Amino acid sequence: MDVLLQKLFQKNQLKTLNSLILLSLLISCTTIVQPYVDCQFPSHSPFPGGVVNIKVKSSDINYQAEDTEIDSQLLCKESLTEWRIIKPIPLFSEKKTIRIKINQNVYQDISITKKEYRVSKIQITNNEYITPSMTNVIRASKERAIMEKAIRYNSGLHFFSNLEMKLPVNGLISSEFGVKRFINDNLRNPHLGTDIPADIGTLIKAPLAGKIILVGDFFYRGRVIFIDHGKGLISSYSHLNDVYVKKDQEIISGTVLGEVGKTGRVTGPHLHWQIYLKGISVDPEIFLP
Repeated sequence: MDVLLQKLFQKNQLKTLNSLILLSLLISCTTIVQPYVDCQFPSHSPFPGGVVNIKVKSSDINYQAEDTEIDSQLLCKESLTEWRIIKPIPLFSEKKTIRIKINQNVYQDISITKKEYRVSKIQITNNEYITPSMTNVIRASKERAIMEKAIRYNSGLHFFSNLEMKLPVNGLISSEFGVKRFINDNLRNPHLGTDIPADIGTLIKAPLAGKIILVGDFFYRGRVIFIDHGKGLISSYSHLNDVYVKKDQEIISGTVLGEVGKTGRVTGPHLHWQIYLKGISVDPEIFLP
């Protein structure tokens, strides 16, 4: 009886070992495929605030590293033989073409389509946000430098398998990217994000996986979160009522970031959602399906 039990035990051990080997092989195969990312989205949108998205052959790139920097462009390896170059177009660009370079050589000139943005007029009743005190001027200047560092952060990693996003808050967009803004009848900088009105306390969800790189409470932005999605893609969430995440926390798509609020310079409760690619603000709506 003891001999029979020993044989059965050895047989089960062998099955377990074979299962572990098979699982290891499957994981290895997955790891081989995983570095390739679907970068067809956002689609080619060559207008101020949009992106250039063109396909190139591996032989044209002549690079091995997936996170290679090429002239402020996101270089994405889509397959063994094909890459995509995604380059942001500044809203303030007055150029008629944008130049794509590879290895310091001109690869292609892309024509930029003209796009007109509407005018928006809002009234701010708190005069401190119109003509702030010197204390708040100094504060806002320091906070701007902190945010600039976050905007230009580039981990070289990517936390995504594709760049398609969902709205962080369900609702109708009240103020889109690029709107020409007049505050109390004075012309101000264009709107560089997307505003989504919602009740105070409405939950905000991450539209893409990433890592929290900045959490703050700023003069103009109120409570704010910045997320690094990797490869120079950053998103920010402003005017929050409460924040549920911490700096250096890694998150997945759908993670609850915090609550909609009306902190900072606002006319009412809403989420101000902004996307930066290689340090340049682009229209968040091009990342929506």
